[in-house]
Amino acid sequence: KLRELFDSYDTNQNGFLDFSEMKKLYAAQENFGLSPSDAEVESFIRRYAKSADNHVSYDEFCCLMLALAQR
Repeated sequence: KLRELFDSYDTNQNGFLDFSEMKKLYAAQENFGLSPSDAEVESFIRRYAKSADNHVSYDEFCCLMLALAQR
């Protein structure tokens, strides 16, 4: 299921999610009625996306989704 979700947001099909793709995914998740700012979303993503090129790998994506599920 995670791979299917990752692939559905990987619009350019390069095997990575760029920050804009990841922000769309984050916005689609339940945020308890709150609208996080771009800075908040980017801060959350950067906790798990360690590459300097602003891309999220599949492994980083899995860690991000686990963190989202635990909040």
